[in-house]
Amino acid sequence: MRCLDRRFRPMAESILSLARRFGPYRVTSACRSSREQAKLYADFLEGKSEFPVAPPGKSAHQKGLAVDIASESIDPYQDLVLHAIGASWRQADPSLVWSESDPIHFEWRPRR
Repeated sequence: MRCLDRRFRPMAESILSLARRFGPYRVTSACRSSREQAKLYADFLEGKSEFPVAPPGKSAHQKGLAVDIASESIDPYQDLVLHAIGASWRQADPSLVWSESDPIHFEWRPRR
């Protein structure tokens, strides 16, 4: 997570810390290169990804402003811990982004 934007990193660390109080959660993705994003997007278009993937150049992961957090033992779409954290996160500030359609993804959209 060292590659995350310095303003977002404490937020991501707090989400992970909170989730770990309830189980074996880990960061599954943080910063991505253009090449990594292109590969993930191609896999998504081919139906090989369970989660939505933004096109290269459009992902907050490429800017260090997003983190994916999950537990290997729980279906992310049924994961009450992620849903509780995500819903609270989203309500705390409009610049904090979380969606039930991508429950592992936590994103910060800083106001300019």
